[in-house]
Amino acid sequence: MTRAYPSCPSPHPVSAADPDLFRAAAGSFLTGVAIATVIPPGGQPCGITVNSFTAVSLDPPLVLFCVGRSSRRFDAFDQARSFAVNILSSSQHRHAAVFASQAQDKFAGIEWTSGPTGSPLLPKSLASFDCVLHEKIEAGDHIVLIGRVLDLRRTPGAPLGYFRGGYIDCVAPDMVSEEPMRASRKAGSPAQPDVAGEAGSARSGC
Repeated sequence: MTRAYPSCPSPHPVSAADPDLFRAAAGSFLTGVAIATVIPPGGQPCGITVNSFTAVSLDPPLVLFCVGRSSRRFDAFDQARSFAVNILSSSQHRHAAVFASQAQDKFAGIEWTSGPTGSPLLPKSLASFDCVLHEKIEAGDHIVLIGRVLDLRRTPGAPLGYFRGGYIDCVAPDMVSEEPMRASRKAGSPAQPDVAGEAGSARSGC
């Protein structure tokens, strides 16, 4: 038996002409914040702040994130055969802002080390996944990069979150209090991650 439900017109019809509405609605989903990094052949390290990270598979171990075609670092990731994803802790607000900005050298003053694939890993991140490209999917104005994890690192700490245009400090399970989350957005608009998807010694990079 098929049950018929009355149609309910949407108060906000989705249209390609209204990307701000779609972005705002998508931003209602609380996420973590990550920095995806890559070193192009013969180039300097590149990175972008993203909040599209997710685990895909345990066997084989796969993760994914998205990169917008409008990103200045798009070509570096589009051509990448390997990359890393660094999950940010609540102490890495500056990293998130820098890698979401238009700064020419995002790695200036940022400590990083090379993973097994050569991709930059950021110390003090809650977790870092060093990956080789498993699959690349064309998806509208983004590409979806699926990586097979070759190496990972994990560090205790509290995560950095992102919600409706602002960064959120979250408390780890072993640090739970009566205020499990507190907004950390300051006056003005912070540099934002790619919300559809779009961070050894200090070294320079793009």
